[in-house]
Amino acid sequence: MPFISDLAQAQASLYAIARDDSCFVVLAHAVPRTSFVDNILAAAGEVIPRREEPLIERTFETGHPQNGWRETETGAADFEMFTLPVFDPFNDALIAVISIERAGDRDAAGYRVDEPLRTSRIILDNAHGDDWGEMLYPISSNDGIIIADGYDRIIYANDAALHICRVLGVLNPVGLSLFDRALISHVTRETVSKERPHEREVVAGGLVLLQRYVRIAAGGETLRTIVIVRDITEIREKEREIRVKSAVIKEIHHRVKNNLQTIASLLRLQARRSNDNNVRAALAEAVNRILSISVVHEFLSEESTAKINVKKIAADILEMLRPMMLANDFKLTKNFSGDDIILSAERGTNIALVINELIANSIEHGFAGRSSGTIGLDVSANDDGYMIELWDDGEGLPSDFDLNNSHSLGISIVRMLVEDMGGTFAIEGGKLGAHAKITITRDDGRGGGD
Repeated sequence: MPFISDLAQAQASLYAIARDDSCFVVLAHAVPRTSFVDNILAAAGEVIPRREEPLIERTFETGHPQNGWRETETGAADFEMFTLPVFDPFNDALIAVISIERAGDRDAAGYRVDEPLRTSRIILDNAHGDDWGEMLYPISSNDGIIIADGYDRIIYANDAALHICRVLGVLNPVGLSLFDRALISHVTRETVSKERPHEREVVAGGLVLLQRYVRIAAGGETLRTIVIVRDITEIREKEREIRVKSAVIKEIHHRVKNNLQTIASLLRLQARRSNDNNVRAALAEAVNRILSISVVHEFLSEESTAKINVKKIAADILEMLRPMMLANDFKLTKNFSGDDIILSAERGTNIALVINELIANSIEHGFAGRSSGTIGLDVSANDDGYMIELWDDGEGLPSDFDLNNSHSLGISIVRMLVEDMGGTFAIEGGKLGAHAKITITRDDGRGGGD
């Protein structure tokens, strides 16, 4: 129905007889995208007395197409109507009527049965043998429409198609073959879609054109060929620009990651040269923080999106810290669960630093003197935002621990980063280790999706 409406530049309605035999019911209605419509004539589900639709009534009575006029309110344009009966192909029973209606001039001689309308009726007449239905998706207002007869001779081209042809050096394609040399000589590349073999993309005369071929056939004979042509030159150029920018951004992330790893290596070298254990410990913590940021940039350099998966980043940070902070024979268990929370790159970097601090604290303080331990992560989303819970089964927090009075640099970093994201941070300890809870708002700031 939408394709027919777009092709004929007319409203299309499907009528059936309602349960109340004195009424019709509108089963479907389509409004064209290819022409302006200021008066919607029907709506799906609408019930209309039969006496108000004499042409539909006559089509049901006779089983034959009808032409006529629909009168609207005084001063408004009348609509010329073309009706077609719809038969059940299994028992030849008349089950519905399709009405095609468009604004017209009642004073003009005859009806405007032009080629788009005639082709629409051919499609409807042969729809019961439809093996080309998947080609009949809607036409946009900017699409060129070319119609050829059963011998591939072009018999109609709309204004958009004429414009494209003029760019290709053909003033008027009507009368030419679809495969006339004047039309195809400019083609320098042609690609056929695997998902839609009736679609092909061609490069011709500096334009990138998407062509859709719809062949209407009956009894093995081609009745019409419709070619829908869309100029997608600007779309493909923007896609190319996006691919270039994406590649540049990926390369930038890759170089940032390499630079951060270089800085971390320099700090390690500096730590090895120091005899002060406090300096060495501080430099080791700085290395971990730098590398946690590099994990984010490594992820961004490999992915096609500038979004961060919290569980994936947490897993990468844990694998980074394991060989740096744990003995080779330490048995570390990872227990990650929950939703796949996706954050922007900026917030993902903050969360990476937060997770790095919390995991490092678990390993350094919770697992001290132990040969095994578990680090868990649970992430969840709700209407207001996200909750990220990170826990361990280590020694827990000191009995006198007070989050508000903590002088730990790592805890200060965590609180600052979480508050910067408009979130809250809490941590509690017990016999089963430490349990940190982080809540943050969604990236859009409204509780909606990222």
